[in-house]
Amino acid sequence: MYLGLIKNRLLALRKAKGLTMAQVAKASEISESYYCLIETEIRQPPVRTAKKIARALDFDWQFFFRDTDATEEIRINVKEVSNEIH
Repeated sequence: MYLGLIKNRLLALRKAKGLTMAQVAKASEISESYYCLIETEIRQPPVRTAKKIARALDFDWQFFFRDTDATEEIRINVKEVSNEIH
């Protein structure tokens, strides 16, 4: 499940909210380098960290551990956030 999905979703959510990696990392109480590893799919976060990132970007933390069926749900959320910005 993990490969290819997390990167695109996290990046899209972060960009839609106009946040930098540093801002998300700070809000998630993790280092920017660790957040970068998660966003680029080099590392998968443990539950505690997933919850912090999800809270910072306002999405369901369980997304990190779902199968590909969650793709559409995140796509809709990103679209809604993007519409709010514009």
